[in-house]
Amino acid sequence: MKCSFRLLQTIYSLILLVAVIYAILSEYGIIAMNYWTSSPKMAYYVNMYSICITFCSMFFLLKLFNFKRIRNKMQLGDGKGIRIYIRWSYGRLIVLALALWSNVFLYYAISGINAPQYCILIVLISFVFSWPSQSQFESLHTGSLAE
Repeated sequence: MKCSFRLLQTIYSLILLVAVIYAILSEYGIIAMNYWTSSPKMAYYVNMYSICITFCSMFFLLKLFNFKRIRNKMQLGDGKGIRIYIRWSYGRLIVLALALWSNVFLYYAISGINAPQYCILIVLISFVFSWPSQSQFESLHTGSLAE
């Protein structure tokens, strides 16, 4: 299972790396910037999408392991708990990648809209609390975060 945690941590790092590479390539003009025109209606939709995807996904990410059903399943023995933790950690990483990559993409695709840049900062702050680790699983498995 040590390999599974390493794989989770590698995917976690790659999610960040892809976003940083996209940002660097956009800043240096290798990838086109501002290729969507911004109308008031488009600005509204982009702002709402950025805000909704960020706040809904961040709440889900940070509270996922505190949901009673998931927490109880992770406390199972015989290696079932760790498999459930790893499966849900992959789900967390998918949601994290969706939120980060969509906000980075929208920030560079449309000029004059500020919501995606602030949402990127919120997603990056939540990245700090989403690192998959053996110690987090052990604390969840023993039930120390149950209450």
